[in-house]
Amino acid sequence: MHYSIYVIETNNYYHQFMIASMSGKNYYNKIKNILSTLKEI
Repeated sequence: MHYSIYVIETNNYYHQFMIASMSGKNYYNKIKNILSTLKEI
C-alpha cells in the first residue's frame, strides 16, 4: 500500500519537475533574447 502511494507521489513530483524545467528553458531563452537585443542597441 505505502509503496504504491510512494510511486504515485514520485511520478507526480517528476511530472512537476519536467514542467518546471520546460518553463525554465523558455524563461532562459526569453532572457537571452532580451540581452541580445540590449547588446544591439
